[in-house]
Amino acid sequence: SGELPTDRALAVVEELAKLGFEELKITGGEPLVRRDIIDILRAIDGKGISFDLSTNASRINKELARELSKLNLKYIHVSLDGGSKEVQERIRGAKSFDSTHRGLRLLQEAGVPVRIGSVICKDNQESLDQIVDCAVNVGAREIIFSRMIAAGRLRGNREAESDLDNHSLIKSIKQLQERYLGKIVVSNNIEGAEYICSRCPGGDSFIYIDNLGHVLPCTWAVESGLVSLSSRTLSHYSLDLLLKGEEIQRFRFQLHSEDIIGCPISGQEG
Repeated sequence: SGELPTDRALAVVEELAKLGFEELKITGGEPLVRRDIIDILRAIDGKGISFDLSTNASRINKELARELSKLNLKYIHVSLDGGSKEVQERIRGAKSFDSTHRGLRLLQEAGVPVRIGSVICKDNQESLDQIVDCAVNVGAREIIFSRMIAAGRLRGNREAESDLDNHSLIKSIKQLQERYLGKIVVSNNIEGAEYICSRCPGGDSFIYIDNLGHVLPCTWAVESGLVSLSSRTLSHYSLDLLLKGEEIQRFRFQLHSEDIIGCPISGQEG
């Protein structure tokens, strides 16, 4: 209820192109629950914007896989956190293993490029090789590991997070890189990112648009308390106007006035 209707979503795509945005990441929740998702993706494709789509693949059927194969997608990013049914369903919920693998097989048959995204937590930290094996078996081109951060429903509850330090995790991932060389690209975003040593691009060269049409600096800005949700959304206002709105401008002003370097949410500084 209240999500951006198709006509406004397509208008936003037009605006993004006019404003010079070069890359879009379509994510969720689960973006494939939208009945108009293919129409939106076609519009993005038609503007020549580079884009990818994140999904758990459970809603992929033959028809959808065929339609996705016609698009110039960088890749479909599929969440897979367990190399076995037991581990995957302990993390992602009942029936998630079979439905995700079925979707991955259909994407493979349709020739859609796939990248697996796997979040390292306490339940899977000792079996990362099994996840890579799964990724290879479904024809994924790459698997990228990240570290679970307790947020959303888990905020404040860190029991599910990996108890291994970053050094140990990175060492394990590099060993996997060597073992699977030539079969699949194994990467991670645990190691330092370039933005940590520069000013946050949120609200400037990078923006986050939620399903209700709020325009925000990033996905974490509201939860962290750095910005508040505006009553103005893309349902009734232009993207250009909201980018010049009070919430975004206050955020950018704070970064510059306080000379904040790195991510203002994580507190990491260069």
